[in-house]
Amino acid sequence: MRRYFPSIFGNAAVKERIGRAIEASALSHALLLVGPDGCGKRTLAREISCALNCERRDDEAYPLPCGECRSCRRIKDGNFTDIMRVCRGDRATIGVDDVRLLKEDAYLSATESSYKAYIIEDAERMTPNAQNALLKILEEPPANVIILLLATSKDKILTTVNSRAQTVTLQRFGESDIKDYLLKHSDKARLYSRVSPELLDGILMSSDGRIGRALELIDDKTAKENGDDRALCERIISAMRHSVPYSELYAALSALPQSRVEFSAAIELLISALRDITLIRLDGDVPLLFYSSRDAALTAAKDLKTKRLLALYEILSDALQDASKNVSVSAIAADLGVKIKFI
Repeated sequence: MRRYFPSIFGNAAVKERIGRAIEASALSHALLLVGPDGCGKRTLAREISCALNCERRDDEAYPLPCGECRSCRRIKDGNFTDIMRVCRGDRATIGVDDVRLLKEDAYLSATESSYKAYIIEDAERMTPNAQNALLKILEEPPANVIILLLATSKDKILTTVNSRAQTVTLQRFGESDIKDYLLKHSDKARLYSRVSPELLDGILMSSDGRIGRALELIDDKTAKENGDDRALCERIISAMRHSVPYSELYAALSALPQSRVEFSAAIELLISALRDITLIRLDGDVPLLFYSSRDAALTAAKDLKTKRLLALYEILSDALQDASKNVSVSAIAADLGVKIKFI
């Protein structure tokens, strides 16, 4: 039996479904790849582009994509003129001008390939105007053009866009799967044995079922930074108790990173910790996202009542939403301190 997307770990059903559709020239002109950051959306989008243009696409003696032909190598190197990425970069959103450029290019003939592919990263960050501008090309796509929309959630994708793209949902991995990948399949396997058991536990918890995130964290420097991030998170959780002076909460929140991306990651970590603390009281068998053990979560939950935990969860969720906009990170942190103090 032919192998599909051999360089992608897991998601066997997704790989086979897309691979067979490509072989039969029946792949949808628009795919919405949904999953958390680090789950493999970008890798899958790249591999779909390779498979569509693989020079051995019709030769069942080779996997699809083969990964060895000139087209596959060039696409993986990012040196292929008919593959275009649309990214927001440091901007909060993807605007209508980005989509207009995509549309203008899509109606031009391919220069060196069978298929032109357009990969829209953070598709949920497209403005409503940008999504509406995309509708025409989704409704009347040029021949041999595929649009790959990458999103962490479908919630912010307009229904009109959603209905014109086939949704492909990528799954999170269990800790044992991530361990197996880091040890046997990753080019960073040599780093695996150098990470202490404590840091490795932190990496597996922080990766939240995402291989891409685990690969980022396995580096020595990043592993230490992750340990520092978790320590700050635990410090903030501790300072959220009523019995702790406001000065300690203020000091802990002031230590949050000022980079918008890093700040958002820290808030997500706090939300994971609060989720563990809240659910552990309701069901002792729930899988934990932040704490390495039930006892650690119960210790953190001391003096934090369920009503307060739910209010804190809502406050942090609002802060995460603000961070995705153009609100000052320092202003969000200051607002957090005031809101937490008065709940």
